[in-house]
Amino acid sequence: METVIFAWNEFENLSNFSAHQIEYNNILFSTCEHLYHYIRYSDINVQNKILSAKSPYLAHKISQENKSKQIVGFWDIKIKVMKKIFLLKLEQHRDVYLTLINSEKKLIIKQQPLDYFWWVWLDNSWKNIMWKLWEEVRRELI
Repeated sequence: METVIFAWNEFENLSNFSAHQIEYNNILFSTCEHLYHYIRYSDINVQNKILSAKSPYLAHKISQENKSKQIVGFWDIKIKVMKKIFLLKLEQHRDVYLTLINSEKKLIIKQQPLDYFWWVWLDNSWKNIMWKLWEEVRRELI
């Protein structure tokens, strides 16, 4: 029988999938994941689908299905966009701010088999950019 590993702990507030709404340009987004994928597009139809997605997973899925419509050059700005989203999340949610500060100088890693760029895989072969970015923001706050 296959094993399903599911973990939820006190640091899940740092996840893009956490239930923390984010306001950006007078629009309320269900999660950081929704906002990140919304920003990737200028096509209003794609943006509206992402905005109305019922879960962060579906927002991600809609984005992947429309990747050919992504704004030109997004790859070059995606880290800056994510950092801006993290800062908005910290400004708008005290519990997220406290989670980050309370992580002190711990190494932040999230293992997830979705994306080699943002996450780290079980053998540590992926880039872990998302969590390195959280560490950068934490250093700037402390």
